[in-house]
Amino acid sequence: MATGFGLANRFRPKAIAVETISNSPDEDAPRRIAPLAPVLFRKDSDEAASIQRVLRSPQPGPRNLPYCLHLIRLYGWGSIPGPHFTNGREVLAALTDLASSERYFGEPAFFQTRSGIRYRTLDVATASGAENHRDVCLATFAEAGLPLSTEFTTPKETFHLRDLLRDSVQNFHLQQKELPWTAIAYALYPSVGSRWTNRFGESFGWDELTEALLTAPFERNSCGGTHLLYALMLIRRTDRPLSTSVRAKLEERLKAAITSAIARQAADGHWPADWWADAPSKPVGDNRKIDDSNFTRLLITGHLLECLTFAPPGLQTPPEVYRRAARWLCRVLPDDRIDSKVSICPRTHAVCAVRNLVEANRNEVANRLPGPENVAGDVRLL
Repeated sequence: MATGFGLANRFRPKAIAVETISNSPDEDAPRRIAPLAPVLFRKDSDEAASIQRVLRSPQPGPRNLPYCLHLIRLYGWGSIPGPHFTNGREVLAALTDLASSERYFGEPAFFQTRSGIRYRTLDVATASGAENHRDVCLATFAEAGLPLSTEFTTPKETFHLRDLLRDSVQNFHLQQKELPWTAIAYALYPSVGSRWTNRFGESFGWDELTEALLTAPFERNSCGGTHLLYALMLIRRTDRPLSTSVRAKLEERLKAAITSAIARQAADGHWPADWWADAPSKPVGDNRKIDDSNFTRLLITGHLLECLTFAPPGLQTPPEVYRRAARWLCRVLPDDRIDSKVSICPRTHAVCAVRNLVEANRNEVANRLPGPENVAGDVRLL
């Protein structure tokens, strides 16, 4: 239930009084997870030049919240050569300052709840100022390196990113839609411990969350299941506490998925929508027609390549798999026939995927937000 900003009523139901998010300053910043794929392209290579051309001429895209999140992934906190923002700090303001979000989206992007703050969803807002996936803002902020002390300002009160995380935890349940983004955020923020309790007194841990992700079919998750694969990879790479049996099942699922991706890569380097078909997640008798359009190929190949660059130690693919996919993406990215109104997502992931394989980005100095608490802006994000 939403409550208005600045209301005098500070009532908090007893059921949500239990604090399951650590307030330790040492756990304020998210974990930084770097890609482990080998450097395959020099900074003066054709591939590096290709993605730089895309970055200099970004797709216009719709004026909405998901577009802003993709700009953060592309540019971090640096300058942006687009029509709406001059740099990433302005994008962040549109997402964390209520007055700015109303000016940009035409409506407030977030609101106060009894548990903290929450971004609007498509069922309570227009497509402009709403999350298209539950907890996608929280996950993107975690990947971008934003500490939980990051301020969210309103005309009457100042909140923090910690309040956004708290609301997510207090309303968590295993049947919620699109668990991968929630899992990504929880894996990256150390303040989410080994167990957490929602406002109904239900307790959860990493075994339960991981089991729920392991039973989810790739083909029924967003972007061809690549965000699901990435969430599983992050749980593995952040070494979250798992029982021996669940850890073994996680390892088996990751190996099967990556083996399937290697086997199903096309000769020219792209991946089809059913890249997962050789992994044990496809229901028997599932004969739905697979979309093989150019847009879908770009969507899947960019997402999957970037995801694979973050694969855990021992599960990296052969370098030629990365190389073929990256070169295919560089050939397709300039194609203006792909609808620019919806291509910000696949183009963003394609650029980030190739960038993870370019020499110059390994030692790139991140841009920083001004202020007493600088925020590292790692632009190599999924």
